[in-house]
Amino acid sequence: MRNSMVICAVAALLFACEDGPQQIFQPNKGDAVKQNGHSGGTSWTQGGEKSFDAAAADDSEGRAKFCDEAQAQELIEWMVTQPLVPDTSSGGIPLWAEDGGPLHADSLLGVPAPRAEDGTWNPGKFCDPWGTYSNAFTWGPLNDIIVFFEPETRLVSGIDVGGQYIGTLAGSATIDGAATTVDLVLFEEMKINGEELQNYPEWATAQTVTTIYGMIRETFFGEEAIPAGFDCVAAKLCDVIYPLGDPATPQPTYVIFQDSGTMIGFSEDGNLQFVSIEPVRIAPFEVASEIKFGEAGVLAPTFTSLNALLPDCSLNLQNPMSWEQFSTSCASEMTLGRVNYEVSTQRDSVDAGFNGVTLSFLRPTTERGLLLDGSRPANEDTLYGIGFDRSLTATVAEYVPHQLALQFQDKLKAVLAASLKAGAPVSHPFAAYMAPIPYAEDGTTPVLANVPSRIGELMANGESWVPSVLTHVKTIFEAMTEEEQAMVDQRVLSDVSLIEPFVETVLSALTHGASEQPEAFKVFRTTDNQRWSIGRAHFMVNDAPYRVMVQYSLYFGAVTYISVEQGYSETDEVLNMASTWTSTALGMAPTSHYELWMSQVNGSPYGLGGDGIAVTGFDRRLNTVDVSMVNPNTLNAESPVHVSMTVAGEHMTDQSGYTRQIQGERYEFVPAHKVYLYGKESHATFFVEQDGTIGKVTQPVFKGTLDLCPGLSIAYGDDVRQKVIAWESAVGLNASRDCEVVFNYSENGNVLDSVASLRGKVSFVTVGGRAVTASIWR
Repeated sequence: MRNSMVICAVAALLFACEDGPQQIFQPNKGDAVKQNGHSGGTSWTQGGEKSFDAAAADDSEGRAKFCDEAQAQELIEWMVTQPLVPDTSSGGIPLWAEDGGPLHADSLLGVPAPRAEDGTWNPGKFCDPWGTYSNAFTWGPLNDIIVFFEPETRLVSGIDVGGQYIGTLAGSATIDGAATTVDLVLFEEMKINGEELQNYPEWATAQTVTTIYGMIRETFFGEEAIPAGFDCVAAKLCDVIYPLGDPATPQPTYVIFQDSGTMIGFSEDGNLQFVSIEPVRIAPFEVASEIKFGEAGVLAPTFTSLNALLPDCSLNLQNPMSWEQFSTSCASEMTLGRVNYEVSTQRDSVDAGFNGVTLSFLRPTTERGLLLDGSRPANEDTLYGIGFDRSLTATVAEYVPHQLALQFQDKLKAVLAASLKAGAPVSHPFAAYMAPIPYAEDGTTPVLANVPSRIGELMANGESWVPSVLTHVKTIFEAMTEEEQAMVDQRVLSDVSLIEPFVETVLSALTHGASEQPEAFKVFRTTDNQRWSIGRAHFMVNDAPYRVMVQYSLYFGAVTYISVEQGYSETDEVLNMASTWTSTALGMAPTSHYELWMSQVNGSPYGLGGDGIAVTGFDRRLNTVDVSMVNPNTLNAESPVHVSMTVAGEHMTDQSGYTRQIQGERYEFVPAHKVYLYGKESHATFFVEQDGTIGKVTQPVFKGTLDLCPGLSIAYGDDVRQKVIAWESAVGLNASRDCEVVFNYSENGNVLDSVASLRGKVSFVTVGGRAVTASIWR
């Protein structure tokens, strides 16, 4: 799945790649070199011997290094002067292989070709990287050039330059019929027609950003001049990120060009800090398209291409097409060669990532085997998920800005009213708050669009409307009397708390109200920096399971990503068997998913102490284990039925296991097989100990509730600190101590990372103070 959250972390990554030991690439079965996108080549080691007094120019001898110091220095001096070419190269390093497909990172390493007689140079290979990480190679003493790649497939995903890089990103754009030059050099102010932009934030205005966009499209993509009056920011082809939120405060700014794979970072005084360039994977079928989620009671999420040359390209999750059908109807081999293929942890599905849309295909592995890293889906694999970000130009039938504003108004009104303490008067400003929805002078014509739109900002009068509502709420609070302010639970005033009703509104609109069903699983998550709100809804429509996710970014002031999935995987079917057995044993109605408390039920083969999972083999190359799992509904039969599968996991012989918290921050290690049962609807990790029984179960996204202590139930997304403090106040200090709660939090009231009950043997991992992952152990 394409994750648009990543783009805001580029600046930090430029100076802080993943630390830790170098991770060795584990080859796949078969021809691993070809499997990972490499077209050929052999290993190479420098011959000869190096004596103690050998000259520096010969220091590669005997050290298995591609280049000696002189060669490496000459190369880096050449690399940091190379021009930046979007979708092509950065630092002289290409973004694509010679055949036009994805580039394998290891193919970049080797002995450079010699310079041509005229002094020009096409090294082809780039010596040894100065730094090697699990997801990146770096060159230069200040990480001047960073090549990022996918850790599993080793395929290049982007190149960042900074440090002492002096190569330029330069060209010209036709603005109002006249040629306008744009010059961008690291640690210098940007120049337009030779004039430096020095006053904050000249380099981030819509006019300037559009000029840069025009330069990139004309110079590097061969497009026609942008039309007069065009604003690429309003068109959502460009974005400006203000990390501190308020554009009026001088701060570093990041400019993103969505369809050009380019991101530019400026310091608060206008100096260029870094440039990030990624391969552009835009496909003809996604250039013009529309999306519809369905109708009330009849969901059928559909992506339809409007490209006249692809009349049969329509994807419907209710009647999912195969990869072969998609390839025939929607994409050429040239298009498919540029796609990023990301295989899931369970190796039963693969995401095909294009520029603005990601398509997820599912495989029954017991029938057709596992997917290997970097694999394309097989012809028979079927579509089960569609994800898209705000760079996609597709209109979404359910994304009607004015209608969303009306629903948000109602939900925000209820949230603010609920924040008032008992006894607050009906005249309190938050008792019946109404967000100001903009209308034209006639008072009835909406300013916000009242037709299906692409996802992103709700634009009104040149600005994003939702952030203006947040400002309006806080302005009203600040104008209250001290007495009125004291009646408000001020936690509701955080940006994330105020945004959640809007994310909930979008979920409801997309699902035609299905996310509002009492039995739906609807949760919200944020990040530690509190700049994102991610809403998830799991629900059933006509006995089919659906999952919808909406991601809102406070950096963008917009919905930035949406995904929808339908159906179960083979792993889900196993977990559903465990769920059905538990529900039946307890005389409850069956659920459509697995919940962690079910593994606390005595007698369950998938519970603590149960022996329903037997590990029979493993494959280190694929990080998988072979398992035999009992169908619990056949336990009383003469011959219980077992299901044999290969799933993600780690074998005990490789020092796999789990840590068991025994006192305070003290832990002990318990050897165990780690068995990942990662379905599409439910996820769980089971730890099978040496005696063949289950010693611990973890659920990354847990459903239902789980008791931390008697009378203290925690659900996904709960404010853990608040619930623990309220429970302690209700039961008293002695009862709290009896539960042996290990609960650390900082002075500002944020949970740092987790809370556990040593008596109950239950723990929760928290993000932004909210419970997101739960574990139980024996």
